[in-house]
Amino acid sequence: KEGLLYCFFLSFVFLRLLCFAAMTGYCHHKYGENKEDYRMGQDFKAALSVPAFWFGVTGLIPFIALPVFGFFSVLPPSFWLGALHIYGALILSFMGGVIWGTALVGGGGFALLLWSMVPMLVAWLSFFLGRLWVLLCLVIGFLIHMGLERVVPDRPSWYRAMRLVLMPVVFTSLLFGLFAYW
Repeated sequence: KEGLLYCFFLSFVFLRLLCFAAMTGYCHHKYGENKEDYRMGQDFKAALSVPAFWFGVTGLIPFIALPVFGFFSVLPPSFWLGALHIYGALILSFMGGVIWGTALVGGGGFALLLWSMVPMLVAWLSFFLGRLWVLLCLVIGFLIHMGLERVVPDRPSWYRAMRLVLMPVVFTSLLFGLFAYW
């Protein structure tokens, strides 16, 4: 039982490290040693699209695997639901941090800075709900986040496209996890 969990965790960490190595190699190959030349330019933003996509895709692994484990594992589904809840809350908080960073760097004013806190607060509040409501609360939080992303300035087109690919998987996973628990 625990071996399956350790195997999953190590595979996830390995894939993330592999993506980090690929990202470092990709940027180094494309731009060489002098990173100052492209740090804030369009070339830098375009260079981030490939590694960011792979980080996003590997970030879906727990969203996909945890509900499946909830259906087929010998461990109780509540264990996998809890793991999915924690991971989803962490990712939702991270997405609020992405908006916070954009507000600090690209402007957007106090309102955007304030709204960037909403995903984290929704994730935090989800820990006070009953087991059947936590994943629905996260779905609502991700929906709020999608609405926030529509008004955030200075988003590269590849980022919006990537989010449109990743978010349906997140929604499906959270709802699938809810059904696995029932």
